[in-house]
Amino acid sequence: MTVNERIKYIRKQKGITSVELAHQIGVDQSTIVRYENGAIKFIQPDMLDKISHALNCKVKDLIADDYRYISVSKQKKSVSCLSQEDTDILNKYHSLPTQKKKDLIIEMLDELKG
Repeated sequence: MTVNERIKYIRKQKGITSVELAHQIGVDQSTIVRYENGAIKFIQPDMLDKISHALNCKVKDLIADDYRYISVSKQKKSVSCLSQEDTDILNKYHSLPTQKKKDLIIEMLDELKG
């Protein structure tokens, strides 16, 4: 489930209309509709925070496993939002064969060392 779908799902679970949510976070109702139907593909972090507050949930409940939004560091357990450019790069990387991925990582590490 994408962030967009989760917003709609949680909003309906809480019995909140799109008009009410829009009013609570200070946007037009049409913006909520565009968030929920995916017309707005990337929702800014500050807006995700407002939406989560209005829906009385955590941002992590909204982003869950939508990899467009999360980058998890195993050491720090941090979450950060990705730009569309970063998402495109990750999508290209994920589509590569395993060996090509390994080669790219080695090349990047060598570049960082030198």
